[in-house]
Amino acid sequence: MELRSPQTVNRVGQASGLQHRFQRSRPAGSRPQPARLPYAALLSLIATGAFGSEVIRIEARHDHLWKSCSGVLRLTDGGVQFEGPKHSFVWAYGAIQQLRLAEDDIQLTTYRDRLTRAGADEVYRFSFLKPQEAPWREIYARLQPALSGRLIAAVPITGGDEPVWQSPAKLLGRWKGSIGTVIAYPDRLVFRTGLEGQSYTWRDAGIDNISLSDPLRLSLVANRKEYVFQLQQPMSEEQFRNLWLRLNRAKGLEVIETYQKGK
Repeated sequence: MELRSPQTVNRVGQASGLQHRFQRSRPAGSRPQPARLPYAALLSLIATGAFGSEVIRIEARHDHLWKSCSGVLRLTDGGVQFEGPKHSFVWAYGAIQQLRLAEDDIQLTTYRDRLTRAGADEVYRFSFLKPQEAPWREIYARLQPALSGRLIAAVPITGGDEPVWQSPAKLLGRWKGSIGTVIAYPDRLVFRTGLEGQSYTWRDAGIDNISLSDPLRLSLVANRKEYVFQLQQPMSEEQFRNLWLRLNRAKGLEVIETYQKGK
C-alpha cells in the first residue's frame, strides 16, 4: 500500500491539519486501479490516537465527477473518515476548510487545489443513503465544537431552550427567497423552513456581524456570507441591542456601557 505524503496546511488563526488519501501501488505503465484501504490499516491509524475513536457512523454515497460509490462515513474525535470500495479518505478537522451539513448530505471543502480547475479547492460530497434516519442533530453536536466557524449548519437546531425572540420571515436569495421563521435562542440563531437545504443554525460565536437597517429587515454575516431577512413582525431597538450585546460577548469582547439606567 502506498501512502501519499501528508500535507500540512496553516491558515490564519487555525491549527494545522492533515489530509490522507490511500491508494494501492501499481506496476509502472499499468492503468490506475481503484483501491480500498484495508480495514486493519485504518484501525491501526485510529489506535495511534491521531484521529480519535469512532463516534458516529453513517452509510453514505460519495458523488464522483462521473457516477458514485457507496461506503461508510465516520465522524471521530479527531476527524472525518470515508471508506468505500474504490478509495478511502481521512481528514483531520484542521485540514477541513469548510463543511456544510444538511439533513441529507455533507459537503466537505479542503485546502487542496482541484487539479482540473486552477485555483479551485477540492470539494467532496457525501449523500446519506437513508436521510430520513440520518442523525444530523448528533452530527451537528459532534462537528460544531471541532469546526466552529468553518461549519455551515443547513439544519434547524431547535428545541431544548425557550426562544427569546422569533418572527415569521423571508430569507432573501439570489433568485428566490425562502419563507420560514427566524428564532433567537440563548446561544444561537435559527432559520427554520420546510424547504430542503434552506434551514440554518448559527452559533453566537460563529456570527461575524449583525445589523438591523429597519425594524423589518435583519441581516447577519457568517462564514463570509450575508443573510438578509424580511421580518413579518418588527424587532424593537431594545431586542436588537440585547442580541447585539450577546453576540459580541460570545466572541470575547468587553462591551462598555455608555450610560446607566435611570440617569
